[in-house]
Amino acid sequence: MSAGRTDRSTVVDSNPAILVVDDSSAKRLSIEAVLELLGHEVVCVESGEAALQQVMRRAFAVILMDVQMPGMDGYETARFIQHQALHDNLTGLPNRVLFGDRVQHAIRSAVRAGESLAVLVMDLDEFKHVNDTLGHQHGDVLLQLVAERLVSCLRDGDTVARLGGDEFGILPLAPTDLAGAATIAWKVAQALEAPFLVHGHSLDVRASIGITLVPEHGDNIDDLLRRADLAMYDAKRSGGGYALFAAEQEETPARRLALLSDLRRCVERDELVLHYQPKIDLPKRETTGVEALVRWNHPSGRLMMPDAFMPEVERTALMMPLTVWVLDDALRTLRSWRDQGYDLTMAVNLGALCLTEGNGLFETVEQLTSKWEIPADKLTLELTESALIDTALPGLLARLEDMDARLAIDDFGTGYSSLVYLQRLPVVEIKADRSFVTTMASVKDDAVIVRSIIDLAHNLGLRVVAEGVEDEANDEPAARVRLRRGPGLLLQPSRSSRRPHELA
Repeated sequence: MSAGRTDRSTVVDSNPAILVVDDSSAKRLSIEAVLELLGHEVVCVESGEAALQQVMRRAFAVILMDVQMPGMDGYETARFIQHQALHDNLTGLPNRVLFGDRVQHAIRSAVRAGESLAVLVMDLDEFKHVNDTLGHQHGDVLLQLVAERLVSCLRDGDTVARLGGDEFGILPLAPTDLAGAATIAWKVAQALEAPFLVHGHSLDVRASIGITLVPEHGDNIDDLLRRADLAMYDAKRSGGGYALFAAEQEETPARRLALLSDLRRCVERDELVLHYQPKIDLPKRETTGVEALVRWNHPSGRLMMPDAFMPEVERTALMMPLTVWVLDDALRTLRSWRDQGYDLTMAVNLGALCLTEGNGLFETVEQLTSKWEIPADKLTLELTESALIDTALPGLLARLEDMDARLAIDDFGTGYSSLVYLQRLPVVEIKADRSFVTTMASVKDDAVIVRSIIDLAHNLGLRVVAEGVEDEANDEPAARVRLRRGPGLLLQPSRSSRRPHELA
């Protein structure tokens, strides 16, 4: 009796062996001798129970098994192994292979009957952060609990599968149109609303879901899953919870590849340029510092803003080379301004990837400040709250503590950073996010948030920068929201320039 194994959730050996299962030692030895002469790796066990332990550990090209054995016979063992090949070890849900088979059957039935069919793909937002901060054991338990809630919130007969990692597939049993698929997405979101308790940790989980429909978006499992993935990532970017596949989502990867190809050469081609956004001391009405903002003179002739290319940079190894270029050019410009008599500070943004071990960020900062003879207190490194969360990885927080440079927290109020960071790190400045500042004169709650950020910072002895001052109403926050005009409050308008005399 033989059975193949294709469980994708198990680590597969690059050279699968042959498993021999027989309670007779003589038969095992004779079969092993023949197969080894043919150049095969052979693993021999004496029972069905031992065979199951082996297939849990590795993949086998062929399993040769005796039918009549004490304990589990060959038939029973084969049934367990067939189940193992089609189900996820961790959650017990159908795996990608079984899910694909059921989707193909459903497609044929829907096409014959002229009915609608929906396929949904879901993954968990920020699941990597759970693994990185709490460990994979916590992540595994979380996946098991999520699987249980998914099954319990859907109808009997609906297929819920684990496709790999934190990605799940949902195939409704009954014919389902867009409205029905949106209802399923809503039910899933509701099922995940309550926190998950994992080994004493209360974890809030949110999911993003991509939806594809048959026949509009494909008539085979590969196209449907690929397009559902694209829709799911669109939902993740927009924060909408779920999204229906749209044709332009397929164009995005092609544009992204072309963009990355151009980005890899933008530094060597000298296509990047820095503009400088002023920081204005509120009581003195003087420019005391600037923030370096990168722009890209794209080969097409367009001047591209950071929003158009930095998200791609921040996901790749391009982040560090681009940051080094920005640091070098910003400090060179600051040196030139200081030589002309302008005593300004310089702020440079850092991405989370710059903080990973081995990138040499701290050494680079020391080398460049020394190269351009810039005092340490004139350079401020800005980190977003999300980047600060990433510094919770082992060792990074301690390295930041030891770093001889000033830090500022950018986009403050939009993330989830702990106040412990404000106490432990050499933070000198926090920046109230522009989303609150630009509306604080008209939205009462935003004014409260800005005032709270300023009070918190001043109580900790930190400066505050109010981003996004666009008009007179914003420019007079004392009259609008009764903010103190203390020495630690700066304004940061949106206009920028490459010359210091234009910054006043």
